Amino acid sequence: MSFRVLSLNDEAYWTRCIERIERKDITFLPQYLRVFEVNGDGRAECFVYEDSGDFVIYPYIRRELVKLPFARREFAGYYDIITAHGYAGFLHSLPQDRDPTSLLGGFRRAFEAYAQATHTVSEFIRFHPNLQNQRGAESLMHEVKIQRNNIFIDLTLPTDELFRQCRESYRQGIRKAREQGLTVERVDPWNHVEEFAKLYRSTMRRLGQTGYLNFHPEFFANLVALLKNDIEMFVVRGPKRLSAAAIFLKYGSMVDYFLAGNQLMRRTNYANHLLLHDVSIWAKQQGYASFHLGGGRDSLVFFKSGFSDDSRPYYTGRHIHDRPVYDRLCEIRRDAGYPLDDQAAGYFPLYRAGY
Repeated sequence: MSFRVLSLNDEAYWTRCIERIERKDITFLPQYLRVFEVNGDGRAECFVYEDSGDFVIYPYIRRELVKLPFARREFAGYYDIITAHGYAGFLHSLPQDRDPTSLLGGFRRAFEAYAQATHTVSEFIRFHPNLQNQRGAESLMHEVKIQRNNIFIDLTLPTDELFRQCRESYRQGIRKAREQGLTVERVDPWNHVEEFAKLYRSTMRRLGQTGYLNFHPEFFANLVALLKNDIEMFVVRGPKRLSAAAIFLKYGSMVDYFLAGNQLMRRTNYANHLLLHDVSIWAKQQGYASFHLGGGRDSLVFFKSGFSDDSRPYYTGRHIHDRPVYDRLCEIRRDAGYPLDDQAAGYFPLYRAGY
């Protein structure tokens, strides 16, 4: 039994470990986490635990607590960790017919010892809804909690069935969009990254999203540069201007609806409906088996569920490794005039609510 903690300097070994696992996703790979380290989210790490030739791999972002606006110097050298934006968690190398309980238990004991040694205060995981890799974690973390479901489109269905399974109002809307002259175009992400960044950021401002998801323009340039072989960009153009655009991740047999923006229109033009339907057709033609639309707030899940009734649960994992320091951070935040209101009650870690 042994473990190794990788950084992005160990990209080749990190990638080889992931490639040895049967079911995986791009969000576990070093090039994906590099996007978010460069973005300033924290330091990308990957914990690899091995036992008798079997292993568990767990990539995450390590964040310095002293950088919080209310933190004091006493928190220098203290951290918390979080999976990078999107879905990840930990994966094991065992075939599906073998019980991972013992392997995961050994992994977790080793990881918790490492967390204690490195002054890691708390840990937050967004488990992957396609991989359902929260299984086995329920007894290993303080809380594994179900969130809103994620929506998937089964691309093995016949092409005409992809349209027929859409909500009736969506089918009508897609027809109207075409009648209005809207067209979906696959474009070179690098040549359109500035245009996309402007559209995305204007969408975030319109929605009142001023926090983490309002990525700065440099983020999109880095995303395209670092994941150039793993992304696609599609735009919806009308007779006069760009109506909508989205970036999609692609890996293995799945395409993922990643980031999107759209213009505010005086009347509904169904650009987003047309975009997602046409991309599903393109992805099927390219040989992909699944299209992950994701989740989000209730209204967004309702929108996505209009394309498919394939709904899968999404879980988060929460763990406090150092309760006294965790409580101290919450106390200092309150004392420094950064209140924790009722809306923050369900946020984890609580001391980061709003940051």
